[in-house]
Amino acid sequence: MAVAQKTPMSRLVNWARAKSLWIFPFGECACTAERTASIAAPGDLERWGARVFSGVPEQADVLLLGGRISLKMLPVLKETYERMPEPKWVVAFGGCACAAADRPARSPVQTGGFYDTYAQVQDIGRFVPVDASVPGCPPRIEDLIDAIEGLQRKISRNG
Repeated sequence: MAVAQKTPMSRLVNWARAKSLWIFPFGECACTAERTASIAAPGDLERWGARVFSGVPEQADVLLLGGRISLKMLPVLKETYERMPEPKWVVAFGGCACAAADRPARSPVQTGGFYDTYAQVQDIGRFVPVDASVPGCPPRIEDLIDAIEGLQRKISRNG
């Protein structure tokens, strides 16, 4: 299998894609307040090349999973992810979403108050691929900005 060479045009497309991310928020709990604060000062995600939240998944590049994901929400999450156009990325935002994405961390501070309940999805990575994680309960806006910047670097390199 031959490895495709990166052309100047593909590098330009990846750079432009990384600098114009549209985010679709999904989830609940305390993470919602922090997510909302990220569009105002001091967060102001638009300064970092991420557009303020998209109203429909068809216009989004990034799915921002915030808070816990209950079993009842799982079909809606999968449908939302399917409706997003390729290429698409997922960011787990908050302790509950990160604990569901990254199984190793189990401390209450990292996982939030709702992890490990009978009604919550325990391994979200089986249903949607998680590209970046922002732990904390609630997570800090600065950590979300760091995750978005890391995702932008990944997109610029790999597309």
